[in-house]
This record gives sequence, structure tokens and C-alpha cells, in this order.
Amino acid sequence: MTNNYDDEAWVSHIKFRAAIHSGYHTGIATSNLNRDFNTLIRLSELLTEEIELTIREDDNYNLSPRFKEANMEWIAGLHAYNSGAKYARIIAIDAQNGNVNTDDISEFVNFNKQGTEHIENVLQLIS
Repeated sequence: MTNNYDDEAWVSHIKFRAAIHSGYHTGIATSNLNRDFNTLIRLSELLTEEIELTIREDDNYNLSPRFKEANMEWIAGLHAYNSGAKYARIIAIDAQNGNVNTDDISEFVNFNKQGTEHIENVLQLIS
């Protein structure tokens, strides 16, 4: 009897997507350090699009009960990173206009911290 679960394919998929997302995060950090707010805005938009695609793609995987918790953590992490990316865009637009909103910066930091915690949990659950 064979199982109909996509566990191995899903693990490969999330590792692939995490590497792509990591590249965007690096680009966002570099753009921020360089005060290149146009690039920061564009990378934030691209990361948001990429995360939304990743969330939609996740529905294509039939996971065994062993990976259900990891999947919930993965989706929670993606949502947190998505919110962080949206705040990065807002922060960049404000910076272009000479404004600094510390509340938005705090939200950005918090969402990224939450996303990282969820992804770290995923890595523990799938190992």
C-alpha cells in the first residue's frame, strides 16, 4: 500500500521557497542600510507577491499528520513575514518623504521576529 502524501515534495518546496525569501530579506536589509528607498519599496512589493504565491502553492500539498504542525508554523511564518514586508514598504515611502514612524518600524521588527520564530519551529519539526 502506498501513501498519497506529499511530505518529501513539500519539504523540498519550503526549503526552496525559504531560500528565495531569504534573498529578498537580504536585499531589503541592504537597501535600507544604503538608504535606497526605491529599491526597498520594490523588493518589499516583490517579497509580498512571492509570499502570497507561496501560500497559494501550499494548498497543492497533501501532508501526512506528521507534518501538519510544521505546515501551520510555515503558514504562520509566511503571514508574519508578509506583514513585515508591507511595513517595510510603508517605512520606505515615509523615509522618501522625510518621515520616520517609530510605530511602523516597531511593527516591522515584531513581524519579522515572529516570522523567524515560526520558521525556526518549522526547521525543528521537519528534522
